[in-house]
Amino acid sequence: MSYPPNWPFNPGDKIQIVRAFIIGFMPDAVIGFKDNEQWYLPGGQVEHGGGTDHLPYLVDYVREQTGLQLTGLSEAVAVSMNKTDAGAELAVFYLGQAKGTLTRGQALDPKQLPDFSPICRDAVASIQEIFGK
Repeated sequence: MSYPPNWPFNPGDKIQIVRAFIIGFMPDAVIGFKDNEQWYLPGGQVEHGGGTDHLPYLVDYVREQTGLQLTGLSEAVAVSMNKTDAGAELAVFYLGQAKGTLTRGQALDPKQLPDFSPICRDAVASIQEIFGK
C-alpha cells in the first residue's frame, strides 16, 4: 500500500481513542457547546479500541450536553484521524435526529461557526457543505 506524501501515520500506528460527534441535527440545526473556553460538537469518546456501537454513548452525551434526546443517527458523514503520542485518534462525525428542548449548548450559524476545539475542527467543512447552503 502506498501513502500520500506527508502522510503523518505509520502502518503500525494503533488507534488509541475513537470519538464520535453529531455535526448537526436534521433538518437544519447545528448545535455546539462551550467547555473550558473551547467549542465542541455534541459527542465525545466512545471507545478505546474494540466495539463499534457508538449510539449508546452518543445518546448519553447528547442528553448531557444539549438536553435533547437522540432518536436517530446517520451513517458516518466524515471521519478524521489525528496523530497522538501513543498512535492515532479517530473522530467519526454523524448527522442526528433528536426530540425535546435545547436546554444546554446553543444553535450555531453554519456560515459563522466558532473556532472549534482541534478534535472537532475537521468537521467544519462538512457542516458548511451540508447546512451552509
